[in-house]
Amino acid sequence: TLQLDRATDSGVVILCPGGQTVNLPDPSVAQDGDTYVVINVNAPTTGAITIDRSGFGGQNLNGAATNGTLPAHEAVTLIYTGAIFGWYGIGL
Repeated sequence: TLQLDRATDSGVVILCPGGQTVNLPDPSVAQDGDTYVVINVNAPTTGAITIDRSGFGGQNLNGAATNGTLPAHEAVTLIYTGAIFGWYGIGL
């Protein structure tokens, strides 16, 4: 499991092995426009990455209260749009 951290991960490209879970940052510290790019490099394990929005009180992802799935060798840009609308994943 990879916990995205605003202080170290915002605005950088994150290479993540397949089969992992990426937890979105705590919305209490997120700011509108915070951006994360996650690439499923599919190594050393195989499979999709779960983008988990539920770790901090059930945030929304792409307008819904559901997690996202990032297939092998794909990328997503995650953007925080505020407390009301939550996270949007371009590429999910």
